[in-house]
Amino acid sequence: MGKIRVLLYSASSDVRTLICDALRGQRDFELVGAVADPVGLLLAVKQTRADVVIFSTRDFDKTGLSSHLLAEYPHLTLLAMAKEEVFLEQLCPHRVRITHPSKQDILTALRRAIRVPCES
Repeated sequence: MGKIRVLLYSASSDVRTLICDALRGQRDFELVGAVADPVGLLLAVKQTRADVVIFSTRDFDKTGLSSHLLAEYPHLTLLAMAKEEVFLEQLCPHRVRITHPSKQDILTALRRAIRVPCES
C-alpha cells in the first residue's frame, strides 16, 4: 500500500501544528494539502485523492459536508479533532472516539482505518 494521503480542512493553527508534528518523520503518511472552504475541500479531495480529511470538530458536520464527502468518496476516512477528543468516521456507519488522544493514538487509528476499513 502507498502512503496515506492526509488533507486538512479549516483546521485551527493548533490542529495544523499537532498534525504536522505527528506526521513529521512518518514514512507512510503524506500531507497533501490544506483548504479553508467547503468548495475547495470538495475539489481538493478529488485532486489529491486524499485518504483522510482532518477537520476541527467545530466544522465537522456543518451543512452535511461530512455526509456528502462519504457519499461521494466511500473510501474516505474523516477525522474530527478537538483538544480533548478525536472522532474517526467512515462510510460503513460507525464512529471511533478517542478520548485524550496522543499523537501516536491518532496515527494508529488512521493507519488501522485505512488498512482495515470498518473494523477500527
